[in-house]
Amino acid sequence: MNKTKLTKNSLIFRLGCLLLLLSSLLFASASYAAPDWADLEAADQKVLKRHADTWDEMSDERRDYLLNGARRWIKMSPQQRRVAKKRFRQWKSLTDEQRTRIRERYRRFRTLEPEQQEKLKENFRDFKSKSLEERRKLREEFQKMSPVERRAKIRELQRRRQLDRRHRRPPPRDTRKPPDRPRDTAGR
Repeated sequence: MNKTKLTKNSLIFRLGCLLLLLSSLLFASASYAAPDWADLEAADQKVLKRHADTWDEMSDERRDYLLNGARRWIKMSPQQRRVAKKRFRQWKSLTDEQRTRIRERYRRFRTLEPEQQEKLKENFRDFKSKSLEERRKLREEFQKMSPVERRAKIRELQRRRQLDRRHRRPPPRDTRKPPDRPRDTAGR
């Protein structure tokens, strides 16, 4: 009987904690509101000026999304902004089908383990380090392959890169003795 009472009390306590947690989460999400146009900083308004007329009618999620983007833009260097503009123009020139495929690839990439993500990033860096002509040839070669052949080729390239890394000699170490430094005796 005592054990049953303890279990019942424990269950009631846990349910109470769960209800308290859920109510606090609901309150926190309901109490957040993205700032109105008049409450934005001048720098944010300058970047978001094209949305001035519709800002206050937007959902909080949309305003928050745009505001975060504006703040990232403000922190960018001029070079980073040029690259971002170029990429945005490229993105806008894509068809809906191309954008969907890219989003799906990105979604799949985000589900990979960090080690797999790093391998893909390394493969991409390796590809980008090649000349335009080498990249064109690789693309053509890759497109002619079946999926099985592609996977085999990728594994082969990864093995080669690992071997290259193992056989690289480390940079020569400086074996010179560092100069003797006089001791600081002022504090003693």
